[in-house]
Amino acid sequence: MFEPVVYNRNRLFPRSWFRDFLNDDFFSNRLASIKADIFEEDGNLVIEAELPGFEKDEIKVQVNDNQLTISAERNQATEENAENYIRRERSVNQVCRTFIVEDLDAEKIAAKFENGLLRLTVPKPEQAQPESKEIEIN
Repeated sequence: MFEPVVYNRNRLFPRSWFRDFLNDDFFSNRLASIKADIFEEDGNLVIEAELPGFEKDEIKVQVNDNQLTISAERNQATEENAENYIRRERSVNQVCRTFIVEDLDAEKIAAKFENGLLRLTVPKPEQAQPESKEIEIN
């Protein structure tokens, strides 16, 4: 049923062009995860997240309850200026990662972005001292 359409396209454009178009990254793009290192330093929890190719203003860090979310979004447009263009592309690159950290204090989190690396310093919550109480027996 679709053979004539494919046949006509293949006559108009080389077979490899048509195959490359169908395998374009646009069709296989999905929300990617952020690679991160997490470690302790000077009594703080440190998260170093790799965000290569992103600018500082394209990155968001949000805290909601005990969830710390890092997300980044970049819109790119490549356009041919020719009047009868063959191809125009637009893409959106998005990455996102959420960490669950108990007793987050959003006001004390420090963030620094340099050379594609986002460094978050999260103060560890103070450990509550176990309460000891003697129970009277009647």
